[in-house]
Amino acid sequence: MSPGAEQHTVAPTLAADPILSAVFNYVRGLRGERSFPALADVDLFDVPACVPSIYTMAVTGSPPRFKYKFSGSQVDSIMGRNPMGRFVDDIYPRRSHRIVQSYAELAQMMKPQLLRASFAPAVGPPRLLLRLAMPLSDDDKTLTHVIGALVMHYNHAGYTETPSPSRPSVIDLDYFDY
Repeated sequence: MSPGAEQHTVAPTLAADPILSAVFNYVRGLRGERSFPALADVDLFDVPACVPSIYTMAVTGSPPRFKYKFSGSQVDSIMGRNPMGRFVDDIYPRRSHRIVQSYAELAQMMKPQLLRASFAPAVGPPRLLLRLAMPLSDDDKTLTHVIGALVMHYNHAGYTETPSPSRPSVIDLDYFDY
C-alpha cells in the first residue's frame, strides 16, 4: 500500500482481511515498473489460498462492459451462481445499480477499489461483503481486465459482521494508489 493509502477510512479493513490483503499485495507486486499488471502476469498458483475468493473479468466496449472470465468457489457461493461468461450489467440490469456504477468508476479512476456492501444471503440476516477490484491492462494504459476478490467480513470472534438492518446496498467505496 502506498504511504497515503493508510489515510483512507476503509484501509484498515483491507489490511485486516488476509485474503484481500494478499490479493492486493500480489497484484501490486506484479506491476514492476509499469502502471498496471496484465492478466497474463497473473498466476493463481502463486496465491492458492485466495483462489476461491478471486474473480477475473474482461473489459470491452465504450462504455465499458465487464464480463466474468473466472470465479472461484467462494465467489460463486456469495453470488448464489457461477457468473462466468456473464456480463455484470446482465446480472444487475439497472444501469443505476451501484455495483454497475462501481465498475464504471473503476474504469474511469483506474485505481484499486474497495467496496463494502450489505449483502442479503438466501437465509439469515444481511452480512457485510467486501469486494476488492483492481485494474489490469495489456498495454499499460487501457483497462482490459479486472482481478478482484469477494469475501464476507468476519469479526475477531469468527462471526460475519452484520450491517444495519436496512435493505442490502453499497455502504461505501474507496480507491487506493498502488
